[in-house]
Amino acid sequence: MRNERLLWAALVCLSLVYLLQLASPLRLNIDSIHLLTVGHSVAEGHGYLYRGLPSRYPKLYPLVVAILERTGTANSVSLVALNLIMLGLGLWAVSRICQKIFHFQRWQALAVVCASLLSYVLVKYTVVPMSDTMGFGFAMLALWAILSSREHGGGRRLAFLGAGALLSWAALSARINCIALVPAWGFALLPENLSARRILSGMSRRSRIIAVVAMLVVVALVGYSLVTARQFEKFVNSYEHGGILFIAWQSILGTFIEWGQIFFNVPESKLYSVFGRGPVKAIMPYIGALAVYLLVRAVWLNRKNFSAAEVFLLAYTGILVFWPSRDPRLWLAVIPLLYGFVAASLRSASRFRLVRLTIGAYLVAFSIAGIGALYYNTGVSLSGDSFPDRYGDGSLTATYDSVYTGRSLPPAQGDLRPEEMADVLGLYDSRAHKKYRTEARTGR
Repeated sequence: MRNERLLWAALVCLSLVYLLQLASPLRLNIDSIHLLTVGHSVAEGHGYLYRGLPSRYPKLYPLVVAILERTGTANSVSLVALNLIMLGLGLWAVSRICQKIFHFQRWQALAVVCASLLSYVLVKYTVVPMSDTMGFGFAMLALWAILSSREHGGGRRLAFLGAGALLSWAALSARINCIALVPAWGFALLPENLSARRILSGMSRRSRIIAVVAMLVVVALVGYSLVTARQFEKFVNSYEHGGILFIAWQSILGTFIEWGQIFFNVPESKLYSVFGRGPVKAIMPYIGALAVYLLVRAVWLNRKNFSAAEVFLLAYTGILVFWPSRDPRLWLAVIPLLYGFVAASLRSASRFRLVRLTIGAYLVAFSIAGIGALYYNTGVSLSGDSFPDRYGDGSLTATYDSVYTGRSLPPAQGDLRPEEMADVLGLYDSRAHKKYRTEARTGR
């Protein structure tokens, strides 16, 4: 089919552009400095510590960083490569999920993958060494395994459920928001989806004992992850002040704004200089509300085949609506899945010519915005000596310049401690001056 060939060509081109990001210097922000610092602490045998205290972040990403460091392979290239691998696995799983629950043709699933690769959120944060892409990869693989369990019985079904549980734990250990996989996994055990009793009825007594023990181990691991994840403390404490109704309204409005940016495919801050802050703030929630409507419509149209995918997406949305901080990046783990649901909703309405023309115009605009994001991001990755001036909002420029040239560090700014950033760059960025590479390995 012509559409499929064009989409395969687009996917190859997009993949090659993503591979160019391997040339990027180490891109840092407050969260990535935290995670990489904790990873180094683990590698040195000091535990999951940040500034002498236990880290509040999930532990899987720092553990992987520690393994890379202990094997001598931790650097900017391997950290970006790790993100690219998890991104690829996650997108493969999304394509399979869309084919399972919406019966997409292969070209339609490819279109969702290509749209995801054009999302400015994925373009921006796939290059930053953080746990978001890892959480996405494991979450989508877990969801694929959970959905696949419906297609089998007996031992194969149990194997898929077990794989889904372990992958869910991995996702949760990378991103605490992925706790939304727990109800999705539980939904797969309901009678409508072949009950646990029916699974166990065809198994020997020994197999049943092994299965029960395995499930108890998974539950224990999930519980341990929750107990040790201090992110929940931040979540609870943030709601100690302010009225419930006010907080609920602000949370819903914030979600609409985030979804507006995700589906408009441009961060609202970039639109301020063109349209002004007022008009952008006014229109963005309506774009997000339309996206929410299309999601709800897709769930309704697919209600007879309601699956663990809907459970996961709705649970994840419910968590982030009332999450204490607002950032489109937090949706990274479900953005490709959101695109799949919206595509399913639009597919049923595309029989109208006006709707088809509107969808076509939107896709052109979405693609142009995504290509622009890729062009800018690739330019930053390949910017060489001018990288400190081109990356970020300028708050890290002075520290990058100092570490790359060997000059003295600038004074601290807010939560950013230049000496921490210098240590991370000295450990994982080959462009760092020898002075800072030595200090990072020997201690200050």
